[in-house]
Amino acid sequence: MSAPSSARAPESLQVYNRGTRGGVYWYRAGRHIRATPAWALGSAVGLLGVDTPLHRGPLLPLTGGIDLSFLLAAAVGGTAYLILTVRDPRPVAVLRALPPAPPAPAAEAPAEVG
Repeated sequence: MSAPSSARAPESLQVYNRGTRGGVYWYRAGRHIRATPAWALGSAVGLLGVDTPLHRGPLLPLTGGIDLSFLLAAAVGGTAYLILTVRDPRPVAVLRALPPAPPAPAAEAPAEVG
């Protein structure tokens, strides 16, 4: 039997689960400011190339009428992200402890029926 996925995950992915701040994915206050416009641009291009019963995007004639919205969004968003992060790709890696969360109330065992 394999170990649970959380036991195999790198430490940097467990910052939130431990209730701390920082790590390689922390960036600025837990947000990656440069990733946001890249995501928005990719999403907008994806919507312009989508083909659904409710909406046909204006980029469909350029793709021969084939819905390539997922690929277009990934390509544009990924390219924008690379362009925006080429000068400063590293996140801020500072660990700070959050105040401890209040303990959860004890759950009562369900009554047996039968």
